[in-house]
Amino acid sequence: MEGAQPDESLDRDGRSSASAITDAELPRLMQHLAESGAFQRIQRSMADRLAQAFAPQRQLQEQLAQRLGEQVRQSILHSTGFQALNEAMAVQSRRWAKQMEVAFAPMQRLQTQMAASVAEGFRRARRAQLPPNLRDLEDVEISTIESFVETEGIPLYLVPRAPIARSLLLAPTRQKRRAVLGRNYNLILDDCSEVLSGCGREWTASHVEYALEAICAAQSGYPSAAQALATNVLDSALTTVLPRQLRHRVTSHRETPDADELREFDLRWNLVVVPIWHAHRTFQVHAGDRVPHAFSRHASVHVVGRRQFSKRNTVQVIMLLTGLLGFAEDL
Repeated sequence: MEGAQPDESLDRDGRSSASAITDAELPRLMQHLAESGAFQRIQRSMADRLAQAFAPQRQLQEQLAQRLGEQVRQSILHSTGFQALNEAMAVQSRRWAKQMEVAFAPMQRLQTQMAASVAEGFRRARRAQLPPNLRDLEDVEISTIESFVETEGIPLYLVPRAPIARSLLLAPTRQKRRAVLGRNYNLILDDCSEVLSGCGREWTASHVEYALEAICAAQSGYPSAAQALATNVLDSALTTVLPRQLRHRVTSHRETPDADELREFDLRWNLVVVPIWHAHRTFQVHAGDRVPHAFSRHASVHVVGRRQFSKRNTVQVIMLLTGLLGFAEDL
């Protein structure tokens, strides 16, 4: 209708008053638009396209930076100034190293002296553990003594005297070591008698008495009787001196197949028990074992014959018994 007024009125900016957005509503509308999925997809698409568009430029920049960096590095390395600086630093480093060497030389000498002193102290402490008959054998290393008792059933604790002990230790073969026992039969018996005469404790008195009787029989020309008696006294003394479990370890090769299992730091202990362990090596008559020439406790008890009963074995078992009783007396 001509002249009719429209339903909508315009505001001062020419916008329809019905669709006008107030300033208060604008932030909320913008937030809603930003959180919409369509708007986010548009943003990601634009970002991907921009990244693709600038990728060649970025790669070119990285390549230029690498080339420039390498050129700069090479230029620096080959420059006269850098080489001079490098040489000066090397000279200074050598100077510092020399100064440190001079400064620490007294400390290094002191450390060397201390190490030598500790080693010598340890050696002296180990040698002080040796019984009197071995203590003065300076020409014989302790390792030689330990090796001897680990491979032989010949004891060295308290007996025999030093010259005979040296001969045993330096003899190159078992046969020659046993020959030393035979040549020095009476002297070794005298040594054993002297040690046993110094025992005075009541709980070893009966063992000492019969050990001296065995020596008397041996010196009177009855070595077999002396060997039989001394073997029996050794069994009895082991029962008295060692606790049951320890005694089984020393006398049973089934329980202790390797003598090294018996070794202790106490050198005296090793000199006493390891030869006794050797003397108890496994021997079974019913299994057809050959009777050994060297002293064997089991062969002496179960087989009577000249192969096992000998002057060498007599003196050997008396030495074992003397060492055990002397150890029990803390001689």
